[in-house]
Amino acid sequence: MKKVLITGTAGFIGFHLTSRLLLDGYNVVGIDIINDYYNINLKHARLKKHGIDGTILKEREIISSSIYSNYRFLKADVADHDFIVEFMKSE
Repeated sequence: MKKVLITGTAGFIGFHLTSRLLLDGYNVVGIDIINDYYNINLKHARLKKHGIDGTILKEREIISSSIYSNYRFLKADVADHDFIVEFMKSE
């Protein structure tokens, strides 16, 4: 199955897109910075629905979902160009 990278997976659109692709069997890697642009608790609740414990997230560390074997999440800033390029190369 194809692997997709989705940015903003704790946001409204990213969350719903991730949900759909997971149900369709895609391998999903989600990235979000989890900033306080709006309610962080809402972002953590969305991540929890995908099996990601937002309370244990560490910057630049990928975590696997406890619900979906085809979902992994990375707390990172997509504006961190060098890190994101290296991450994408490794994926």
